[in-house]
Amino acid sequence: MAGASWSGAEPVLGRDDWPRRRLVDGAVVAVTALAGLVLLAGQTADLWGGHGPTPVVFVAAGALWWRRSAPVAVAWVALAGSAVLAAAEALGPGGSIRPGENTIMFLTPAAPFAAYAVAVYAARRVSGWAAVVALVVAAAAPWPPSWVRLRSGLVLLGVPVLLGLYLAARRRMVDMLRERARWAEADRYAAAERAVAGDGDAPGQPHRAGGWCARADRSR
Repeated sequence: MAGASWSGAEPVLGRDDWPRRRLVDGAVVAVTALAGLVLLAGQTADLWGGHGPTPVVFVAAGALWWRRSAPVAVAWVALAGSAVLAAAEALGPGGSIRPGENTIMFLTPAAPFAAYAVAVYAARRVSGWAAVVALVVAAAAPWPPSWVRLRSGLVLLGVPVLLGLYLAARRRMVDMLRERARWAEADRYAAAERAVAGDGDAPGQPHRAGGWCARADRSR
C-alpha cells in the first residue's frame, strides 16, 4: 500500500498496448533529454564541469520512463531537479545560467511531462498536485515580479496540466460508457435466456397435467 500511495498511479490504460506505450515512453525520455541539452547549450558556458546542470537534466528526463506507473514520484524528481538547478545558481551565479538571461531553465525540461503525468494518471493524489503546484511556482518565479516570466511559467505548466485533465476525464467517460454497454448487453442476454426458458415451460404444462390424469385413471 505504501508503494501505491507514493507512486500514485491509477490503472487508466490496459496492458494490451504495452509495446506501444514503452516506445512512446522511450521517445519522451530521449526528446526531453535532447531538448534539455540543446537549451542548456545556449545558456551555460560549461555543461559538464563544476556544478553544471546537465546531469540533473538527464536524471529528471530518465525518470519519465516511469511517468505512467509512478507519476507522483516522477513529479517530485522533476521538482527536486529544479531545486538543484536553483541552488547551484544561488551558490555560484552564472555557473548554471548565464547572467542576464531571461530564462525559465531553473525548471527541468521534464517538468511539463511530469505535470501532465500527474493530471492523467494520478489526478486524485494530493501529493502529486503538491509537486505540480510547486513546479508552477518555480516556473512562474514571481520573484522579482516579471509578467513575461509569470506568463511563460503558467503556459509551460498550465497547458500540459489542462490537457492531461481533459484526456483523463475523456478516458474515464469512455470507460464508463463501455461498462454500461457491457451491463446492458448482459441484461439483454439474461432477458433472452429467461424468455427462452419461459417458452419451453409453457407447452410442457398441459403434458404434465395429462400425465397426472392418466395415472389417476389407472389407479381407479
